[in-house]
Amino acid sequence: MKDHPLRLTKRGKLQQRRSALNEQIKKQLRLRAGAQNLYNATEDKKIRELVQLELSFLESSLQHLKMELADLNTAWQVYQNDQYGLCANAMPLITLGLKEAKLTDFTVPFQNMLHDYYHQDAALFDNAIKKLNTLRENTMLPSRDEEGVKLLSTYYCQLCHVEKRFFYQSVHKDIYFEWFDAFTGVPSVQRSIAFEKGSVLFNIAALYTQIAVNQNRSKVHGCQAAVNSFTDAFNTLTHLRSKFANSPSVDMQSDMLDAVLLVIHAQIYECYCEQMFLENETSNNSNSNNLPTAHMLLAKECAHVAACYGRCQTRMSSSSVAPFLPSTWNTLINVKRSFYTALAHLQTACATLSITDANRNDTKKHFTHLFDIAKCKDCAFTYGVELNQPPATSKAQHLLAQIHLRITLTTLDECTVKIRLSKQLRKHAALQHILQQTVQDAKAKLQQCETDDKFADLYEAAPIVPISTLKLNNQNMTWQPMQSDEDDLFKLMGPVSTFCTENQFQPIRTLNLVKDSEISEFGFTVTGDTTPVRVDKVDSRGIAGKAGMKSGDVLLKVNGVPVLWECCTNVQKLINATGRTLSITIQPCDQRTAAAVCNISLPTMNAKTYSPMTTTASSKINRYDDILQETTNTPGLSNRGRMSSATTKQKNKFSRRSFLNLFNIKRHSKSSSAINTLPTHLR
Repeated sequence: MKDHPLRLTKRGKLQQRRSALNEQIKKQLRLRAGAQNLYNATEDKKIRELVQLELSFLESSLQHLKMELADLNTAWQVYQNDQYGLCANAMPLITLGLKEAKLTDFTVPFQNMLHDYYHQDAALFDNAIKKLNTLRENTMLPSRDEEGVKLLSTYYCQLCHVEKRFFYQSVHKDIYFEWFDAFTGVPSVQRSIAFEKGSVLFNIAALYTQIAVNQNRSKVHGCQAAVNSFTDAFNTLTHLRSKFANSPSVDMQSDMLDAVLLVIHAQIYECYCEQMFLENETSNNSNSNNLPTAHMLLAKECAHVAACYGRCQTRMSSSSVAPFLPSTWNTLINVKRSFYTALAHLQTACATLSITDANRNDTKKHFTHLFDIAKCKDCAFTYGVELNQPPATSKAQHLLAQIHLRITLTTLDECTVKIRLSKQLRKHAALQHILQQTVQDAKAKLQQCETDDKFADLYEAAPIVPISTLKLNNQNMTWQPMQSDEDDLFKLMGPVSTFCTENQFQPIRTLNLVKDSEISEFGFTVTGDTTPVRVDKVDSRGIAGKAGMKSGDVLLKVNGVPVLWECCTNVQKLINATGRTLSITIQPCDQRTAAAVCNISLPTMNAKTYSPMTTTASSKINRYDDILQETTNTPGLSNRGRMSSATTKQKNKFSRRSFLNLFNIKRHSKSSSAINTLPTHLR
C-alpha cells in the first residue's frame, strides 16, 4: 500500500497524514492510560506528583494532535474541483474523511472454522480467503469515483455473506477489527462484524461526499451530479443510523450521525439552489417578463437553505456533538446561514425592482406567498406596504427593495467578520470572493432605489417563507447493497441459507448403496424447494437406513457429480439414472431450533474448544441431543422445531435441577467434567 499510486495525489497525502496522526493519538492514549494506572496504584506522594505532571504533558500533546486532525477534517480545498479555477465561484462544502483501519487477516480463523465446524477441506478456499484479504486492503484507499464506491460496496456485500458463514451471532472469537474515529482519531477494537460493516458504510458515505464536492458546480450538470452524490451519502448514513446502533466509535453514534445527516441534507438543497441560479441565468436572458417570479422562487429557495443550516447549527451546538466536531464546521455553517439569509433578501429586492405593469398580474400570485404574514404585520403597518400585494407605486417599490438590501448588506458584513475570526476560513479565497461579489451586487441595486424616506434604515425586513421546489421522498431514500449468490467468494461451500452458523454440521460421509435387484429401491426420498437438496424420508430397514442415512442430510454429490446447486428434479433424475450401485456423498446438518426453544447452547464436541468428558457423561449429553432432535414440523418453526410432548410442557421451566435429573447427574458426582460442559446459567 505504500507504493499505491493514489497515495501520490493530494488526497492520498492527506490520508497518509491522517493515518500518521491516528497512530500518534493511539500512542498518546496508551501512555496516558499507563500513567493513570500508575497514579491510581501508588501512594507515594513524590511519584504521584511526577505522574500528575506527566499526565498534564500527555493531555496537552493529545489535544494538539486532535487539533491537527480537526484541521485535516476542514481541508475542503483538497477535495474541491479546482481544475481551470472551477471552484473560484463555488461555496466550500463540508466533506467526510475516510476512517482509517488496521490490517486484518482472515486466513487462519477461516481455515480453522472450515476444518473444525464445516468439516471441509480448507485448502479449497485459500484463493477465496486471499481475495477477501486483498479486497479489504484495497478498501483502505479507494479512488474518488464510482469505481471506489463499487469497491467498498463489493466488500460490504462480501461481509454480509461472510457474516452468515463464519460469525455466530455476528461475533468471531479470533478476529479483531480495529478502526480509528474519523473525528477524534481514537482507535476502537471489536470482534463484531457489525462494527466492520458499519465502518465500511461510513466510508461509502464519506466517499460520496468527496465525489459531490469534486463536481464542476459552475455547470448545471455538475450541480445535478453533486445533488445526486450527496443524496447517496444521505441514504447510506440513514441506513447506517437505522441498522447499526451502540457503536463504540464516536463518529457512528446516533447523535453524531444525526448532526452529519443534517449537514448533508442542507448541502443537498444548497447544490440545488446553485443549480437554480445557473438555470435562471439562461432563462432570464431570453424572457425578461419572468424575472420577478424567478427571483421570488430563488428567494424562497435561499431562505430554505438558511433554515436547513439553522437546524444544523442548533444540533451541532449540543453537548453530545460539539466537543467532537471541528469548530470550523460550526463557523462555516453559521456563515452559510447568514449568507443565504442575505441572498434571500437580495433576491426579494431584485424581484421587487423588476416588477412592471406588464408582469404585475403574473407576479401577484407568487408575491402573495413570499412573506410570512403572521410574523411581519408590524413591518407592513410601519412602512405602509401591503405585503400580500405587489407594490402599487414606484416609491413603495423602491422603499421595499431598499429595506431588504439594507438587511442584505448588514448580514454580509456579519459574515465577513466571522470569516476573519476563523483561521481556516481565512484561507478560502473562493468564500471571500463570493461575499465580495454579493456585496457589490447589493450596493449596485441599492443605488437604483434611493428614496427620500429618512426612516428607511429603521424599518424591519419581513421574513421570507422557506420553501424549496426540490422534494426529497424520505420513504425512497434508503440504501440497499446489491447482493447475489453469484458474487459470494465462498460459493463452493454451498448455499448460504444452509451452510451458515445457524446450523450444526457433522463430518462428510460417502455411502455406497447396492440394490439386491433392479426392481428394489434404495429406501430414501429427497426433497427441497430450494438448493441444496436434502434427504426427506428414510426407511430404517432399507439399504440407505442401514448404511446410516438420516432424514435431513444434505446431498453433496451423486455418483461423483456435485449437486449442491442443483434443483430437486435434477438430483432425482441422477438417482433414477443409476443402476444397482449408487455412490452418494452426504453431510448431516442439524438446525439449532430445538436449542433456541430451551434457550440454551448445545455443546459442540470439539477437543480444541471443550475439555474432555468421561464416557458416561458424554453418552448422556448425546442422549440429550437426541431428545432435542425428536421434533416434527410446526407452524412458525422449521424442521425439528417442535419438541416432544413431554419436553414441550417443560421447555420454559428448564432449570438446572431438571437438566441434571434428566441425565441422572449428581451435584457432587465425579463426572465434574460433564457439569463443566453445561451452559453457565445452568451450572
